Amino acid sequence: MRVGVGCRCIVLTVRQSSERSSVLSTSEPVHKSSVATPSNHQMTDAVYITIIFSAAAYFFFPVLDVTNINWIRGDIAQHYLGWAFYRQAEGWDFPITFVDRVGYPFGISIAMTDSIPLIAIPLRFLDNVLPYNFQYLGWFQLSSVVFGGMFGMLIGRKLGHRGLTPYLIGLFFAVSPIMVFRMHGHTSLTAHWLVLWAFLIFISMPVGAKNLDGRKRAQLISTIAIAALVHPYILLMVYMFVLAIALRAWIADAAILHVIQGLIVAALVGIGLMILVGFIPINDPKSVAVWGYRLFSFNLLAPINPMNYDGLLYGRLPTAGQLQYEGYAYLGLGMLILGVLAIIQISRRSVRATWSRSAFLQCALPIGLMSLGAVILAASATVTLGPFTIVTIPLPDFVEHGLSIFRSSGRLFWPVFYVIMVIIFLTLLSVPQRILIPTLIGCFILQIADLWSLGQSVSRVHRTAGPTTEWIRDLAPELSGVQHIVVLRPRLCHTEDRVGNGQSFIDFSMVALETGATLNSFYSARHTNEERRYQCEEQVDRFLEGPLMPDTAYVVHASIATQLPEDRFDSECMQVGPAFLCQSFSPRGE
Repeated sequence: MRVGVGCRCIVLTVRQSSERSSVLSTSEPVHKSSVATPSNHQMTDAVYITIIFSAAAYFFFPVLDVTNINWIRGDIAQHYLGWAFYRQAEGWDFPITFVDRVGYPFGISIAMTDSIPLIAIPLRFLDNVLPYNFQYLGWFQLSSVVFGGMFGMLIGRKLGHRGLTPYLIGLFFAVSPIMVFRMHGHTSLTAHWLVLWAFLIFISMPVGAKNLDGRKRAQLISTIAIAALVHPYILLMVYMFVLAIALRAWIADAAILHVIQGLIVAALVGIGLMILVGFIPINDPKSVAVWGYRLFSFNLLAPINPMNYDGLLYGRLPTAGQLQYEGYAYLGLGMLILGVLAIIQISRRSVRATWSRSAFLQCALPIGLMSLGAVILAASATVTLGPFTIVTIPLPDFVEHGLSIFRSSGRLFWPVFYVIMVIIFLTLLSVPQRILIPTLIGCFILQIADLWSLGQSVSRVHRTAGPTTEWIRDLAPELSGVQHIVVLRPRLCHTEDRVGNGQSFIDFSMVALETGATLNSFYSARHTNEERRYQCEEQVDRFLEGPLMPDTAYVVHASIATQLPEDRFDSECMQVGPAFLCQSFSPRGE
């Protein structure tokens, strides 16, 4: 019997030895009372969301205090500090997230600090009513869990699952390992619900549909717009499903010009918004290409590799490089068991799942081609399997340069990760609910237990105060009234004579925020060659040649300060911690 799943995107043929047959493959007949009405859905959905929210709030409790910035460190500090400088900015510039006090004198778009323009821009209008210390990163992470569970549940329902099953399916998406992993420091990259939303729109298209209806088109444009204001990688993954939708429409004989028109609109919305908020620097677009392509890649064993977070059965499997953590894609023990059960279910003689020709061409083929392309992009031109390099493909320089825009290519496997999950849950449609529900409950418990190490690692980040460099924080009184703070050499100079360690930009930023000064030492996703040359070479030359600017305080590495002539060194510099504070007058004489 052929039955349409969801909105008839996927078609299953279920053959059973008995005469009774249904999409759920239950031996019991389906009664009307067992089918939830829309009103029942609304009530149970609200309860379900409340449960997820409550559980997530317990986990995220320390960071839901918006005034708590003690846990800020690393990349999370980058996100917070970008917003903190942005809210102090005077007036508006282009792009609209531009801040001139950071990375001075060049300035920076806080889109490049992953400060989530979607949240930062509207909150800037509320600056006067917000407390001095205000962070929204904890709430954003919590929202990713709640929305992930919600869209996972909706996907389960669209596949054809009924009753309690969609809610259990949603829980697996709410605790998605690849999303939880990002809570260590890449808050904007936890917005996997946008990818799931685009996936839901794809599977909602009826077979034969040449276009999305008006409501779904509006949803897809909304998904693109929100993703463009969150992170370019998330937008790229949404675009993967946009391409799959376009291919579906073309296969269904939609006019090619209409398909191209839709793709152009989608591109203009996303790219236009990225330019507006500064993800694409129009003054130097080449600066978005950086080193690391082939290194931050996806390992073909990633779906079964827990990496640094030991699972119940085994620990880290070897990889071909230390930077392949960007391709973390562990499915979790619970999902792996469900995957084995799905394979067994397909291989059973009594139950076989097949595709109708129309469903295969319009659904399986587009999603399969998208998944293949995503795997190729994620694996990079150096394909690895465990510790082994399978093949290294030489590429023309311009191609290599273009691909390095998304240097952390391992992330691009995420859409495929969710495709795998959806295929597993789709295959389990033929399992009787009396068996499926306890199986899902048991596997979810195993999933949580297997990911416990990962969850505890994230929890420690939330509950542990970040490191503080006291000698830098103690400079604040000395720098009161100074207009510019120049660090020689700053964070972006990867040399031995830069001041402090990789985290010192946090402390310098806190001092600059307190004193109202500009700062050249900062951490962002992209820097231009001109910025590096100026901050790492020209600034040092200007300092040594003199004279020092009277409105500027220079925090200088000892190896640079001691190159000054003795008379200048004695009159202009005083030691602070391992560095020297140099000004155009002697602080000692005050």
